[in-house]
Amino acid sequence: MRVKCRYCGARIEKADALQIIGEKYNTYYCNQECYSKANAEKKAKEIERLAKKQEKERQIEEQKAASAARKAKRDAVYDELCDIFGYEVQNTVLFTEWILWNKLADDEKILAYLKEHKDYIKGATARASGTEYAKIRYMSAILKNNLKDYSNSRGQRA
Repeated sequence: MRVKCRYCGARIEKADALQIIGEKYNTYYCNQECYSKANAEKKAKEIERLAKKQEKERQIEEQKAASAARKAKRDAVYDELCDIFGYEVQNTVLFTEWILWNKLADDEKILAYLKEHKDYIKGATARASGTEYAKIRYMSAILKNNLKDYSNSRGQRA
């Protein structure tokens, strides 16, 4: 009876083959050299698989850290906005406008602008008509008009 070498695929007589007895089935190799090469490849693949797994875990950790940093920045901006309005803003138009602000500047720059011009923005939004929506839109207009030119490196406009 002929069997196939698990490593190189050659057909050999069962009596001449190196037989490895396994739990589910037996495997056959031409000789010890084929068996050693097959094991070396198997170990290399396992090492590669573990390296990829560790790399993926490292990337996930980096993503979590980056996400936490972004959340901290967004929370700081939100806290500053709530301080300007004097209460916790829940109106969804704020978050819709925020998306537009992020097209002009990142959250760090927005926060720096809000801190530097807090009194002006507070006064301007207080003068806006009574609805929260109008106040948010008015403040958003101020930010959209000024963020692009704002330079927080010196606290001056560029």
